[in-house]
Amino acid sequence: MTRTVTTNPTKRTNPTSRRPGRGALAAAVASMLSVAMIAGVTPRAFGLNPSPAAATTTPSASPTPPNATAPISAFDDIATEKPDALKGLEVVEHLGKKIPLDVELLDHQGKAVKIGDWFNQGKPVVIAMVYYRCPMLCKMVRAKLGESIDRLTDLTVGKDFNAVIVGFDPSEKPELANTAREGMLASYGRYQPEKARASKDPEAIKLAESIEKGYAVLATQSAMDTRRLADALGFAYRYLPESNEYSHGSVIFVLSPDGTISRYLYGIEYPERNLRLALIEAGQGKVGSTLERVMMWCYMWDPNANSYVMSAVKVMRIGGTITMTIVFGVVGLLWVGERRKRRALRSKKTAGNAAGVNELGLNASARTAGGAKTNPPNDLLHNPSALSSAGRAS
Repeated sequence: MTRTVTTNPTKRTNPTSRRPGRGALAAAVASMLSVAMIAGVTPRAFGLNPSPAAATTTPSASPTPPNATAPISAFDDIATEKPDALKGLEVVEHLGKKIPLDVELLDHQGKAVKIGDWFNQGKPVVIAMVYYRCPMLCKMVRAKLGESIDRLTDLTVGKDFNAVIVGFDPSEKPELANTAREGMLASYGRYQPEKARASKDPEAIKLAESIEKGYAVLATQSAMDTRRLADALGFAYRYLPESNEYSHGSVIFVLSPDGTISRYLYGIEYPERNLRLALIEAGQGKVGSTLERVMMWCYMWDPNANSYVMSAVKVMRIGGTITMTIVFGVVGLLWVGERRKRRALRSKKTAGNAAGVNELGLNASARTAGGAKTNPPNDLLHNPSALSSAGRAS
């Protein structure tokens, strides 16, 4: 899937919208003038006179009918027009596409490496493309990315994912990459190699070494190869000879372990939640706890908000599933309890019947024993001679 995204989106004023009132218009003018002054644009660029006195004496060109609608053309033109240096630098998303893993680069020591050295390890990878001489934007991208990575308290670089910073300026030497790498490692709270070696704890030493391998800051070996990587990511940059700088967008990339582009995170702020969910999504079920992977199912990426948001449909499905589970559980418990009661009643009845039978049997036995004492023997009744003999004997 390919999608073109500009990293500095602007809104165009709708010419057919209702004309704002005087108060709203005054507030809009004040806001735009403030932004313009910060950006170094004078009020005259808006077609406005900064002098209040001059503004009151300047005659109006042609009165606008009360019910007429018209765009604020000065704001409209400024909002939509881009500087020439930024034209053609939109990010073209290549979601689901793989990057070339044979791109050759230089590590912080000047050793030839390939971007694929950080892939196919069962871990997702975060990539940022910068140039180390950048006076502001690239430094902010590196710093904010480092802060967000440091906030991932349960995900560790080198262990759960890899982070690769790629310098695209072919004039920059590996020494600049090494300086940037030292700064990023120093700001990473879990990287404490001296403490690990002093403790002689094998696990701590192994963790420090894995962080060093997983946190890569690279320089360009071949301008053509670096451009090939940038094109595969959809990242555009342009050299400006008049200032000896580069013009480019602000975005980081999250890729799956096999090099498939999974997510684009724009801007210079990368909230910990967005980065975490992007890594879990790209990790294909191998990153994050079970609860986090289940929660990931509740979120969806909103390109307009440039963030993960709750999916109402999925939340309703989960809520419905939980509700039905509780209902069936309660019904099941009631059914089991009712069956137990019935079994208990049947057991009592059976026990009562058995006791009655035993009592009847005992009574019958007692009557039989008493009859044996009072009644004459059967042989005397059926044998008259024996009965007469018994009479003579008595």
